[in-house]
Amino acid sequence: MAAKKSCCVTGHRILPTAILSEIEAPLREEFRRALANGCTHFISGFANGAELMFAQIVATAKQESASITLEAALPYPSSAKSKDPLFKSLLSACDAVGVHSASCTAGCYARRARYMIDTSARVILLHDGRKTGGGAYAARYAQKTQKEIRTVWPSGWWGETGGEGGEDEGTQGLRP
Repeated sequence: MAAKKSCCVTGHRILPTAILSEIEAPLREEFRRALANGCTHFISGFANGAELMFAQIVATAKQESASITLEAALPYPSSAKSKDPLFKSLLSACDAVGVHSASCTAGCYARRARYMIDTSARVILLHDGRKTGGGAYAARYAQKTQKEIRTVWPSGWWGETGGEGGEDEGTQGLRP
C-alpha cells in the first residue's frame, strides 16, 4: 500500500469574532486544492480556531470518501480532555491521535508543529503576518523545510491583529 500524501493545518487559536465566518470558505477551498493535489491524510493540531474548523471540514468529507483520513496532533496528554462537545466529536472522528509531549511545557506546541510540518507535503497556515508567536514559528519552520505553504487570511484583515500589511488577497502562498 502506498503512503498517503499528507497536509496539515496550523494557525492562530484566538481569532477576531468578526472574521470567523470569512475563514471557513478559504479553508474549504484549500482542503479542495489539497485533495486535487493528491493529499488524502490531513493533520490538525486541534487547537481552537482554524485547526478545529479545518478538522470539522475534513471530518465531514470523510463521511463521503473512505480514502480521506484525519489525524489529531495533540501537544500534551491533558489537551485531549476538553469538555467542548465539538472537540470530542471531532476527536472521535480521527483515524489517528498522536500526543507529542509528555506534559504542557514551553516547547510542546513547537514540537507538535514540527511533527505536523515534517510529515506533511503541504502546510495550510492561518496566519496574519506577525513575526512572533506560534504561527510565525510554523511559517518559518515550513519555509526552512521547503514545504508547500498555503497561507489563509481573510481580505481586509492584514495589519488589524498584528500583521504588517501587504497584498489584500484571501488565500495565497506565504508572504515574505
